[in-house]
Parts: sequence; structure tokens; C-alpha cells
Amino acid sequence: MSILLKRFSVLPRVPTQVYVTPQRYKGDKVHSGYARLRKIQAKFQVDDGCPVHLKKGISDRILFGVTVFAALTGLFFNFGLYYTLIFPSEKGSDDEG
Repeated sequence: MSILLKRFSVLPRVPTQVYVTPQRYKGDKVHSGYARLRKIQAKFQVDDGCPVHLKKGISDRILFGVTVFAALTGLFFNFGLYYTLIFPSEKGSDDEG
């Protein structure tokens, strides 16, 4: 009987839950990362007539130009494919012998 009591008395302990609350904001001190983010947001919200996808500067303009060029090139090749499928060339047809 004492062996059974020893086995059951050494049950694993259930861990207790720990509740942690985040630190409260105190004072006017703001992390520098948040201040930098606020400046970037203010730059994008200025109503200067420039679209939002071009407001970051020359890098956005270059990427936009590359995207437009790729889209127009794809459109050109697409219409070229349609033309060759609708009006196939007479050369090299396998109908003759």
C-alpha cells in the first residue's frame, strides 16, 4: 500500500499561469523608430497632386517606367501572337507532299 501512495504522491505539478501586462505609455518620450515612421506617413499624406505610388521619389518613377514598359511589351507580343495565329504564313506548310 505504501508503494502505491508513493507513486501517486509524485504527480507532476500543473504550471501556474502568469499574466503580464504591457508597460503603459508615460510622458512625451517616443521611440525614434515611431518618430521616423510618422515623418514618412506625413510625407505620403501631403496633397501635392502626385499619385501615392510615385511619392517616394526617383526610384518609384524608375520602377513605374519599367512596369509600364513590361506591360506594353507583353501587349505587343500578345497581339503579334494573335496575328500569327489568325493569318499563318504560307511558307513551310505541310500540305504539299
